[in-house]
Amino acid sequence: INSSATTAARANPTRTMFKSKSKGKKEKEKEKSTPARTSSKKKMAVTSTTGEEIPKSSSKEHTEKKKSDSTENTSAGATDAVSASSSDDISEKKTKSSSSGDAAVSSSSSSKSAGPTSASSSSASSMAGGGNTSRSKRSGHSSSSSSSHHSMKDVTMEVTELDAYKVASDAETSPHAYLPTKVYEAYDQIQNFARDLNTQIEAPEIVLIGAQGHGKSSVLEAFLGFPINMVGNGGCTKRPVIFNLNNNVDYEQPKVILKRDSILTDFDQDVVVKLTDLPAQLKKRNVATEGPVFVQFEYKHALNLQLIDMPGLIDENQGDLMADEIRMAVEEWITPPHRIILAVEQCQSADKLRLHQLIKPFDPDFARTVFALTHFNDHVRRFTSARDLNRFLQQNTHELKRFFVTLPSLAVRSRFTEVRPFQEKLWQYVQRDLDDLEKLAYNKTYADRVGIVALRKHLLHQTWYRYKAVVPRILAQLRAKRAQTQRDIATVTAELEGLGSSRLRALASKYVVDFLQVIEQLLSGTSEGNVSVHGQTLADEKADHGDAEWYTSSGGAVPVEAGSDKWDIPYWSNRLYGGQQFERLLREFKAVAAHAEFPDISVDDQATAAGMGKLSNAPDHAWAATDLAQQKAREVLNPLIEQLASRASHLFKRLVSIAQRIMESRQQAKEGQQVSNVDDITQYTYFTYHVQNLYDEFVDQVAKQALNKCMDEFYAPRTIYWEITKLEQRTFDSGSGDEGTVVTDMAKSIFLDVRDRIAGNVVLKFYNFFLVPMQTDLWKVVQGDITHMSDDQLEQKFSLQTTIQNLENDRNNLEDTLLELDDQELLFGKAAKEFGQL
Repeated sequence: INSSATTAARANPTRTMFKSKSKGKKEKEKEKSTPARTSSKKKMAVTSTTGEEIPKSSSKEHTEKKKSDSTENTSAGATDAVSASSSDDISEKKTKSSSSGDAAVSSSSSSKSAGPTSASSSSASSMAGGGNTSRSKRSGHSSSSSSSHHSMKDVTMEVTELDAYKVASDAETSPHAYLPTKVYEAYDQIQNFARDLNTQIEAPEIVLIGAQGHGKSSVLEAFLGFPINMVGNGGCTKRPVIFNLNNNVDYEQPKVILKRDSILTDFDQDVVVKLTDLPAQLKKRNVATEGPVFVQFEYKHALNLQLIDMPGLIDENQGDLMADEIRMAVEEWITPPHRIILAVEQCQSADKLRLHQLIKPFDPDFARTVFALTHFNDHVRRFTSARDLNRFLQQNTHELKRFFVTLPSLAVRSRFTEVRPFQEKLWQYVQRDLDDLEKLAYNKTYADRVGIVALRKHLLHQTWYRYKAVVPRILAQLRAKRAQTQRDIATVTAELEGLGSSRLRALASKYVVDFLQVIEQLLSGTSEGNVSVHGQTLADEKADHGDAEWYTSSGGAVPVEAGSDKWDIPYWSNRLYGGQQFERLLREFKAVAAHAEFPDISVDDQATAAGMGKLSNAPDHAWAATDLAQQKAREVLNPLIEQLASRASHLFKRLVSIAQRIMESRQQAKEGQQVSNVDDITQYTYFTYHVQNLYDEFVDQVAKQALNKCMDEFYAPRTIYWEITKLEQRTFDSGSGDEGTVVTDMAKSIFLDVRDRIAGNVVLKFYNFFLVPMQTDLWKVVQGDITHMSDDQLEQKFSLQTTIQNLENDRNNLEDTLLELDDQELLFGKAAKEFGQL
């Protein structure tokens, strides 16, 4: 890598994460134009890719091996091919000086020295890990014998080599063999205990990231241990695919549910699919979008776990417009600190691995990151000495959790669609890798980092460890619930022993005092009742009462213009309750009365009201007008006063619910003061209803009293006549009009005076005979009723026998709960012990 590229990578590692490190075109042309240096290199000893010197006698063999490896890894990754180009140039020049027969002999000799495990080991296909090519050159075949990338012969050789490793039992290949069955059963019990305690156990989340074509989805498939063939049916992953693994003891075989797709409207329902049909279904949803596909995977041999397969990162040199979007999406998904990062990258020397540069800003010490290096077998077979191999293993595992895996290529994978053969092949790949390492006398301390089995074991152990850490918290909650139940039993027992008439009387007295004090505050004025909730505008008040308009005896409505200055109704658009709302009602009544019109008078009414004078037979027009005015005033105002009384009663009665809310809020605000069931007045609904009924009856009583007092304002016609003729000595000009017009005009004038006087006096009487008793006499009535109750009456109002029976039932239920908790603690301890033993 040239110095400028290195500087750029250090400056912004994530932006250059997937840029090619191959040599530039000019550098290659420069190497070709320096024959003198190339000639001098012929005199140098041939070295391996790891720097170890190879004896001259085996240089031809090494040359053929290097050329074959270079061809094999064209599809496995251009980076490794380029990194070995200088050695290939050296070897190629030495090969040209040797005969083709010598090469064949050398190749045959190499094949024989490969060991007894598999005769085809030296010619085995490097197809493991996906995208591997033929090893025909290693077995002496010419490259022209394989015209396709994966010939049938190559696949057969690969399978034959793997079949040399015999499986002793299903336990060796099972993906859940690491955790015994009893651990899964114990885990199911722990989950049930957590649900009973309303405790949420968060499932661990593993995010798989890596470049396109590096085997990320193949690692996911191998981790699950089921042949879902995600890569073969969908190409590269274009959107996140989330596998929710759920422990469900009812399913011996996995139940797969494709959840409703929030992006694609064609898939708006959950669908249960067969495991074999899952790839085709995923392919239909594999479109470029940020919204994930959710797959629910229910199985008895599974811990609750979430696997998130991200779209593959793209080399920016490819000019793909999605490269930046995919990179930013990956960074967003790996940011949460609780997620485990599984970084999948093609195996190569430590200095060429770059994925850790993207991860470092989000996991600086790589505490939650696990690396999986694919195509491991291809890389291993390049080594010729234990020293170089162990150096490679040490460099890749130093301070980082890296695992080396070899997985089936698509060509090999397509032959094994059943679960058991697929799992066997995964196990055989691990055994072959270990066998190849053993031939080079590798350091066996790295054995636990080799193979998909080791990777799966590590991830499952992390999952198991996280769940194991939750066990003490669940046990603590279980014991806390048990202790609380014991305290509740003691409390109920004490309440039963102390329950009697004296306690009920004290409780009743306290409730009545609190209730009446709140009512008094609401009448005097307070905002404690939450005016935004319980307050009413004038329109709300009318709608709640049921009378939207004021009506006269004739049935005609009096249209109210609340917002008009002429009507002078204050706070008509504001939310009010209590005394202020009552004040607004009185002002509205007075305004309505002031706008009440004098009704029409018929000729019959005029003639009847006139009568005969005392001193002559001439009609008395003043008397007739007075009588008509008095009758029309009663006819117009009496319905309005009755509506006023009804509206006022409704306003005061609705104060009960507001008072209850205030009392409840006050009780909740008393932190640390626990109220026992016996002292909780809300459970004595019959008693609280009795108090409310006393209050409502008193409101109706004072409303009736105020209404009767108002009726006294309709004086007899004689009183009105005497007032206007004798006291006021008012005269009426009969003028030249006819008799009917004179009487009508006189009656209208008297009506206006009577109307205004009555309206003003009604307001005063409602203050005096309605509001004042609510503030004074209410206490005497309600408290007097409760005080004079006998013990039997009080016990009846409190439903004492029912309360005792309820408390006894509560105690029995608590005792049963305590026994269940004792049993649960024993069962939980047993389950926790089994879950904690691997």
